[in-house]
Amino acid sequence: MPKERLPSLNTSAEQLLAQAQVNFSPDILLHKLAGTSNVQWISRLAEIVDQALAGYTVKNQELVAGQAEERVPLTLSVSAAPLLDASGTSARPGRSGSCT
Repeated sequence: MPKERLPSLNTSAEQLLAQAQVNFSPDILLHKLAGTSNVQWISRLAEIVDQALAGYTVKNQELVAGQAEERVPLTLSVSAAPLLDASGTSARPGRSGSCT
């Protein structure tokens, strides 16, 4: 199972992690973050990233990021795909990833 670092996040992703009270730093492995957090959607996010890194395109996976007791919990639609260079070859930079 790949262990991916998230070297950067866009502002929305940072806010989402902050709202979930997840302490993010660029040197934390995504799977470690998922394993040490009781936020269930982070584990599913790690699985989606793993699939993309294995060469699969994942489309429209639903992640419920809100609290269960909320009337309308925040629901995300997540898609991920492998990074390819111009020749169609995998362009995974040192097996690190980003979350946007």
